[in-house]
Amino acid sequence: MTATSSLNILIAEDEMIIAETLRQMLADLGHKCEIAVDNQKDGLEMIKVKSFDLAILDINLEGEHEGIVLGAECERLNIPFLFLTSYSDYETINAAKQVKPGAYLIKPFTPNDILVAIEMTMMHQASKGKNNLDNVISRLDLSGRETEVIQCLIDRLSNSEIADKLFVSTNTVKFHIKNLYSKLGVASRSEVLERLRLMAGES
Repeated sequence: MTATSSLNILIAEDEMIIAETLRQMLADLGHKCEIAVDNQKDGLEMIKVKSFDLAILDINLEGEHEGIVLGAECERLNIPFLFLTSYSDYETINAAKQVKPGAYLIKPFTPNDILVAIEMTMMHQASKGKNNLDNVISRLDLSGRETEVIQCLIDRLSNSEIADKLFVSTNTVKFHIKNLYSKLGVASRSEVLERLRLMAGES
């Protein structure tokens, strides 16, 4: 079992034996693979539905770089993905880099290779998400204290925990949270997080 919690993974691979081998390795690592495609068209349709947590994409579907097109769509929609390929030439690697995969895995691969690639991809996604949130927050018209409070809301701290962390009263925390609701046009903590997530996805 990998350190990452169980994921539902999309496989885009046009070689059936490799796809089945990968599916079994993922199952042994505690993950699920309920979706597998072997071409760009089906891959794009599945990505638009976004019914999975991570995508493993063969770069050369049907002999071309269709996997990079799928990777670009994952990147646009903020879906974590990694590349799987038999090619390590400069042209292929350079093309793959442009869409910012979480990892780049060369065939043949072992279960440990898959484990490490998934861990790196999810870590890359978490770091990217935090950077996006930080960028969004920096663009908001917030005071220094409001910025501290919104970071605490992201960390899901209670009012009393925020008060203890910032050395202020709970009434002061409530005052700043009310101001944040007004500035973001929301009415609850969950709406704050959803608003920030949407803004981060647009940035």
